[in-house]
Amino acid sequence: MNLCNSGGYLVSPDYWLPSEPSDYFRASYGVGSIGCNRLVCSRCKQAVRHALEGTGRRYQCSCAEYEELGYTHLDTSTESDPDPVPPWRCAGHPSFVPPGVFAGVEVGATPDWSPIVAAQIVETTDLHPSIDRIPGFTLTRVFQALDSNDQGALATALGSRGNDESLRARQAVALFFVLNMHAPGFEQVLDAWRADPARYDDHPAAFGPDKQLKNNLLEAIAVRVRRNAPGADAALETWRWAALRGTGLGVHLHRAPLIDTQWTGEHVEQLLDLAPENWEAIVISIQVEFPLRLVPGLRRSIAEGHATRERVAAALIEQYGAKADPAIAAL
Repeated sequence: MNLCNSGGYLVSPDYWLPSEPSDYFRASYGVGSIGCNRLVCSRCKQAVRHALEGTGRRYQCSCAEYEELGYTHLDTSTESDPDPVPPWRCAGHPSFVPPGVFAGVEVGATPDWSPIVAAQIVETTDLHPSIDRIPGFTLTRVFQALDSNDQGALATALGSRGNDESLRARQAVALFFVLNMHAPGFEQVLDAWRADPARYDDHPAAFGPDKQLKNNLLEAIAVRVRRNAPGADAALETWRWAALRGTGLGVHLHRAPLIDTQWTGEHVEQLLDLAPENWEAIVISIQVEFPLRLVPGLRRSIAEGHATRERVAAALIEQYGAKADPAIAAL
């Protein structure tokens, strides 16, 4: 059985609530919350029913009811001041075991995933506006419903498309590995990026908060490294490679010390030289023992019009206090 994260979510009509029992979702990158369709009450032991009511969704069992106008996760055990929620939890979703049809995809007893991936990789869904722009989302639905053996084969088939000639296919591949952080096969995508950076550099992302396609890959790397997921060590090597080439880490610069603290501190001059326009994120995010190390890069940022001496001085004082005085004097 597969369990929704956070005990399952109650959702308003603004979010997708799947109807198939095996359908559930554990990632939320740009997707928002997805409702659980297998809620059971711990008190009356009854299944929780729901119905749309105007702008909300009315949930009820035999002993409680709740109107949801946004989204609510049901596991509040880790919150210091949790809001009251009904005594409901995700009861688990049965895995999809081939052969059969799931999410409109026919899967044989011994699946050949390559043609299934080829048929679905660039397709979008007609399920809910919150997810219908995600290319290949059906493959994420199938992946999350499978058991681990079939998951590995499907994800590996997807990873092999990391060097696809189609930009749309590469966008779908990147999103799949953002949405499924434990999926194997991601190393194939990173190898394809490093072999030909033009495949992912300077292209738009198809969906999510990151606007550039390569930032989808950086997001997937960051999640794997921080959670020590399979392939984290190899992913970290690609993170370092990306940090020191092209446009660098960009919007992910603030994460660098969390991902790789020592290495980031050792290479702060190179990071600043590569992206002088991102000087403020570097100063605020990356702590170094001697702020004088930052002076050449900060001078360049000022000279190129990315900053003023006053702004740089204020950022250095905010980060280092009186220790910043020699660096400010050297600007």
